[in-house]
Amino acid sequence: IMNSCDRKARRAGLAAVSECERIVVLVSRANFEIELGGFSAFFYNSAGDHASDTVSALEVVGAIRASAALRVAMGEFPGGAPPT
Repeated sequence: IMNSCDRKARRAGLAAVSECERIVVLVSRANFEIELGGFSAFFYNSAGDHASDTVSALEVVGAIRASAALRVAMGEFPGGAPPT
């Protein structure tokens, strides 16, 4: 499911997929980046461009500790969010 949603989002754009697909894509991209390289990889790569939306997506799936950790990491940037 994750790969299918990600392919669709890459092909059509994240704004063009359903809300459910968007949540799957945001959560899976965050998981991938953070597992492999930590928050620095997340913010360095394109996944970080959607950091605020990713916080919400993590909350929707019940990953409250992960969303809180991402929110704290975002707080390290001026204005509380990374530049896009």
